[in-house]
Amino acid sequence: MPKGWKFNKTLNESESYESIKYERVWKNCTTLSCSPSLGNVICTSVSDLKYNKTWDDANTEISSQGDRQLVKWNLTHLGSTTGCFVTSCTELYPYTCTFAGTSIPDNRLLPGENITLIFKAYTTSNAGEGVNINNASAEGVNESGSIISVTDTSANVTVYYPYTQTKKIWEQTTEPGNLTNVSINLTNTGNATIKTINITDSLPACFEYKNNLTIEGIVIENKTWGYKGPVNATDSDGNDVTDKVNVSDDNRANTTLSAPGGSYAINGTFNTSIYNVTGINNVSVVCEVYSGLITTGPVVNISWFNKTSGQWQEVCSGTANLAIGGNDANFTCNDSNSNITDIIRSDFTTPKFKCNITNSTPLTVGIVFGFDFLGLWINYTPATVNNVTIQQSDTPFQQNITFSLEDDFLLKPNQSIILNFSVYTKSCAAEGQNENFANATGLDLDNNQTTVTIIPGTANITVYKADINVSKTVEPNATPTQNFVNYTIRVTNLATSNASARNITINDTLPLCFEYYDTISAIYYNESDVILNYSNESTSYSSSTQQNFTWFNFTNTSISDVVLAPGQYIEVKFRAYVHTCANEGYEHTNFANATGLDMDNGTLTNVTDANISVNVSCTPNMTNTSWSEWYNITTCNSSDQLIQQRNRTEYDQNNCNEISNTTYYENRTVECDFCTPNMTNTSWSEWYNITACNSSDQLIQQRNRTEYDQNNCNETANTTYYENQTVFCDFCTPNMTNTSWTNWQNITTCNSSDQLIQQRNRTEYDHNNCNETANTTYYENRTVFCDYCTPNMTNTSWSEW
Repeated sequence: MPKGWKFNKTLNESESYESIKYERVWKNCTTLSCSPSLGNVICTSVSDLKYNKTWDDANTEISSQGDRQLVKWNLTHLGSTTGCFVTSCTELYPYTCTFAGTSIPDNRLLPGENITLIFKAYTTSNAGEGVNINNASAEGVNESGSIISVTDTSANVTVYYPYTQTKKIWEQTTEPGNLTNVSINLTNTGNATIKTINITDSLPACFEYKNNLTIEGIVIENKTWGYKGPVNATDSDGNDVTDKVNVSDDNRANTTLSAPGGSYAINGTFNTSIYNVTGINNVSVVCEVYSGLITTGPVVNISWFNKTSGQWQEVCSGTANLAIGGNDANFTCNDSNSNITDIIRSDFTTPKFKCNITNSTPLTVGIVFGFDFLGLWINYTPATVNNVTIQQSDTPFQQNITFSLEDDFLLKPNQSIILNFSVYTKSCAAEGQNENFANATGLDLDNNQTTVTIIPGTANITVYKADINVSKTVEPNATPTQNFVNYTIRVTNLATSNASARNITINDTLPLCFEYYDTISAIYYNESDVILNYSNESTSYSSSTQQNFTWFNFTNTSISDVVLAPGQYIEVKFRAYVHTCANEGYEHTNFANATGLDMDNGTLTNVTDANISVNVSCTPNMTNTSWSEWYNITTCNSSDQLIQQRNRTEYDQNNCNEISNTTYYENRTVECDFCTPNMTNTSWSEWYNITACNSSDQLIQQRNRTEYDQNNCNETANTTYYENQTVFCDFCTPNMTNTSWTNWQNITTCNSSDQLIQQRNRTEYDHNNCNETANTTYYENRTVFCDYCTPNMTNTSWSEW
């Protein structure tokens, strides 16, 4: 055995191998009796004499020659093989053959005979990489007991050590607060298998593993692989039929079979790309067959090519139902009718299958048979990471992540496994390019690490951070005191890639004798201007200290926290008042700065402050006021003249306090009135009657006042102004008065009693004759004595003369 090789076992028939195979020059005779007649035997059939013998490894002799193993098989332990053995035979039935014997010692070979021994050897890690020479020899004696000469032989076996390459891929750029997708691809670039794999990723400082781990391979699709067709296929006629049988589409590989017993086959090689498999669960192989004639029962069998033995091994067989001519029928090998799953577990990378159909129709006419699809279906459990170990240091923050694959996972040649996971970028990550290393360890199949070569992988990721620039302008840039200046502060994210800033605070430090007055506007530019709300605070103004003013908590109705992406800015405009204590002839510098957080809530480090100066040097700008109104500076003289004056002042419009104001005067003489009447009204007089009360009970009253010259200039006569009014009155007021009593008058004649009644009266009347009250007469009676008859001496008239 070569150095580092170990004998394992001699293979036997139970493992589908021919452990010791004999090929004899004698023939095997099938006969009813193996009794020779005159040295001949009549045989019903004759076949080549080939048979197998099973070897018991208890008889295998193993010794050491230096660093190599010597393995011997002493065939005397096999004994003999019995049968009816013949040599030359006639060509026609019945066959007449020369009898040779009924027993053959298995440790003897006749001229022209062959013996083949098959065994398995184990390659240890001590085997030399590259070509290993395996020598074989034999020894024996001839019929006379003399040692025979045997030609030694050798076979070269190439030993490969595992070679793998680690590749690291992740997104090219990131920023604090961002999750970055990372892929580590471990590819077996050699010709040997590697196991017990640990993949380690040394993350740059301030990058943190965030799981989201998935595992995949180069072309693996999902947990069920198939049904898929072969990557190449040929039929039994030697034709390439790959494109005809890798899809079920009626594009068939076919041939015409005339006689019963004729057969047609296809074989195909599959490339499963299943390399990260720890357990294959179920397997099926399907053969979709076709017949151009209605038929039942054509025999179909499916075989697997055993790469170790180099022979086709039947997996399953049966009949296909082609009762409907011109259609396809599926014949399937699965766990119910075969050991197909165990076969694939031993050969799951590029298995090779053959499907054969045999014409069992008892007709001699030609029948078209064919194949539409040869497919493989596998359900498997993909490899998993058994454990993830994180080694972490805190100053600076750095992690090494080790992914330990399952112990029974094998990474075979040309296979890859890809780990995908997420990494979080912290604020402390270095700006610019960060180099990342990924490596792996593993063992060869002999559990040795020294033979395994793994090339580490590197990948760079660029960290971008927000680049905050503060710019400032002022209008006007030269100003006198007692004036306003307008400042504009713009905070812009100048980052060249996606790196944002949030929670922006703007601070401004005003020069001495400058006082914050008000904020004109605050906007956020994101393709268009957005008006912002804000909070602010400031220190109190003092002529001896600089005033600080701060804007923060920028929001609006739809934005709770303004995030500045690259190219975006916040702009604040405000006014400041320049007090007279601001020194003239100096540049008064104003400072502005900003603070904020990155998306990991780390303090921004790339912040450029700004300052701007205002010139308070003052150039007098002499300007005249308008003329005042004329005003008297003398009184009017007896000539009726007086002197008036007006003025205007030349002053410094810039208030530089360098030139005093100058007042200019102008006089003029104007006409006046030495004595100017000052017409004044007296008070109104009392009302007085100017008519008597009339019969309508009304009368007219009057009052007056006199306009007179209060200055007694004697230039204007007095004027009396009258004002009348009609008022109600009592035209006649009754004055009730009694008249005197009248004389007593007889109201009766003297009666016989010499009495009579007398009466007198008096009348109450209106002495003023107002005709408003009727007169009232009051009567009074009395009884007086009389002369019932009193002579009434009366003269007659004079008679005529």
